[in-house]
Amino acid sequence: MAIKELKGRAKPFRVYWRNPYTKKIQTAHFTELRDAREHDSQIKHWLEFEPERFAPEEEVQASGQDLTVEGIVWAYLKDRQLKPKSLRDTIYHLKKVLPIVGMVQVSDLKKAHMRTLVSELRDQGLKQNGINRKVSIIKAALNWAEAQELIELNPVRNFSCPRGVDEKIPPPSPEELQTMISVASPHIQRVIVLGLSFGLRIGSSELLQLTWEDVDMVRWRLRVWSADKNLAKPWRDLDIKTNLQTVISEWHEQDKKIGAQHVIHWKGKPVSAIKSAWKATLRRAGITRRIRPYDLRHAHATEVLAAGADTKAVAENMGHNDTTMILKHYQHVLVKQRKEALAVTPDLVIQHGNTGQGVSGSFCITNQKKIQ
Repeated sequence: MAIKELKGRAKPFRVYWRNPYTKKIQTAHFTELRDAREHDSQIKHWLEFEPERFAPEEEVQASGQDLTVEGIVWAYLKDRQLKPKSLRDTIYHLKKVLPIVGMVQVSDLKKAHMRTLVSELRDQGLKQNGINRKVSIIKAALNWAEAQELIELNPVRNFSCPRGVDEKIPPPSPEELQTMISVASPHIQRVIVLGLSFGLRIGSSELLQLTWEDVDMVRWRLRVWSADKNLAKPWRDLDIKTNLQTVISEWHEQDKKIGAQHVIHWKGKPVSAIKSAWKATLRRAGITRRIRPYDLRHAHATEVLAAGADTKAVAENMGHNDTTMILKHYQHVLVKQRKEALAVTPDLVIQHGNTGQGVSGSFCITNQKKIQ
């Protein structure tokens, strides 16, 4: 399999591969090279680990009375054709779920089965948010089966779990970040600088897929291809501050010498995860408390909101559809802003005068301040 560029076409990048069952060449066409590469990677993964995905479609012979939860789940995943990383994450969750409810026939499935599932997962020490994610996969698969008319209805559609408590981890302080940068490997240094400066999602959805084609060093803008969470805005352009331009130029010159295409790379090769390198950086920096790569995004929001940035602008720069997430997670910063906003309102001084009919007077606005 490979990628070919057919110049002059609306979708010039063609991915092609040989179907392991039919032995025929199959193709897919894309407008952007990035999308073609991503699809090429997905096909390679399927060919190596899930060749059954390429089997000719067969009619479902079993009726809804014969289908198990596990059978529905695998049919659902095959139909969705998730990206390799999303598929791996989903399978990771299912490994905990299917041994408990996988062999239950859908026709017999009750809310009691789901309550048992939740209880057993709690006994295994899983947190509520993790349990909710696993339950949501089962419910999504059953909703899909109902829509496909494989089953008459989803028997646990209205089952719900209590919402988990969001873990509150203070974002890294400027002092902690400075210490980390001083001991970090080059690619983690870049992660810290870009994550803090732009509030990107730290992972393959945004930061780790950033290439030098996305960096405009004429207008000094960074094009960030948004995560799947924001399909309404497939990308966003962020201005690169003057103090970063020199640093980014130096990175680019270094990367041209070794032919690195991705901004975040290890010896010229793209990076798919930074978990181990991040832990090593914390250890070398002598930081024992928990700090996640994603906390760089929280640090960005905290700092810019504390500096008085507009909430809607911050949300848009971070790739949110609206301000809901900002208002939910950064109330502690916004409360301070509200206090400062009230503190700078003009002072009203009442200048009194006696008219013989009681006290009267006029109002004078004084001492108008500005937010620093």
